[in-house]
Amino acid sequence: MWLKSTASVRYLLITLYLIGPIGRKMPGGSHKFDKNNFPDPKKMVDEVHTLNTNIMISVWPKFYPTTDNYKELAEKGYMLTKNVDPEANLDWIGKGYLNGFYDPYPKEAQEIFWRQLKENINVLGFDAWWLDASEPDIHSNLSFSKRKEIMSPLSVGSGAEYFNSYALANAEGVYKGERATDGDKRSFILTRSGFAGIQRTGSAIWSGDTVPRWTNLKEQIGAGIGAGLAGMPNWTFDIGGFTPPKISTVIPVRALSVISPGLMTKMLRTGKS
Repeated sequence: MWLKSTASVRYLLITLYLIGPIGRKMPGGSHKFDKNNFPDPKKMVDEVHTLNTNIMISVWPKFYPTTDNYKELAEKGYMLTKNVDPEANLDWIGKGYLNGFYDPYPKEAQEIFWRQLKENINVLGFDAWWLDASEPDIHSNLSFSKRKEIMSPLSVGSGAEYFNSYALANAEGVYKGERATDGDKRSFILTRSGFAGIQRTGSAIWSGDTVPRWTNLKEQIGAGIGAGLAGMPNWTFDIGGFTPPKISTVIPVRALSVISPGLMTKMLRTGKS
């Protein structure tokens, strides 16, 4: 096992990106583990718990069209399919794969999304949910106007009208599902984007993929203050930056020094998290 410390940690954040786990043997959105790299995920989770530590897993609202989960949501009309057809955009994993995001606004879509998580991941005992790419980042480096175009139509209206609130609907479905499934468990969600009302989903938000530059650190201070004044105190950022991979040894220390007791430190990440 890769974790041998007996120290108590509030949350251990592990990057098990279920858009395609380590090894890339499982299609994104299958919510299944690659058995070559994770032969017994339940045992892994249980071992972490024996160390008085909690474990969080990263899940995206993104699905490859070859997965059963995509097909189930698409059959109900809950997949945003323009990224697949006609755009045919490939993601950044390996050689690149077709992918689409789901529409999180209908109650039934939220219930299906949670059931898929529950049956494949929640049963393993994970403690918290890391909801990444929830802007939504339908295709990296596209203009915002293009992203809004290809996420239309939503069940509630146009992508232009509802783009900013996507993260709230995504988090609500997970939060409500977890409360219904595990009513005695404290829900915790870390989401890469938020919207007014995100507090009611047991969520903390962070500012996305920052870079290890002094100017970017300055921007995080202002962003954190703004989030707090807007009523969202549980806000954080990548300590030391996410990209580029060459990281300053000084900026992480200074970053920690500006964080108030009311904020969280997400983790120290390099470009190869």
